[in-house]
Amino acid sequence: MAGSELLKGEKLFKANCAGCHINGQNLIKPDKPVIGSIKLKFKQVFSAFLNSPPPPMPNFKNITSKPAQLDALYG
Repeated sequence: MAGSELLKGEKLFKANCAGCHINGQNLIKPDKPVIGSIKLKFKQVFSAFLNSPPPPMPNFKNITSKPAQLDALYG
């Protein structure tokens, strides 16, 4: 992945995810960290999860509906 894509992914993570998932953890459900999550194994699974996550996590269809943003965040 190109450096610019990594920066885009980092920006997306900081703007949308880091509030609850700083350093790959999970502040709401500490027993379910992002790091090592099976939901990250395949991009399709990751995208489906972001479209319809369990509460209290909001959906992120604003990211999954834009392939370049999903690729940057997933990468």
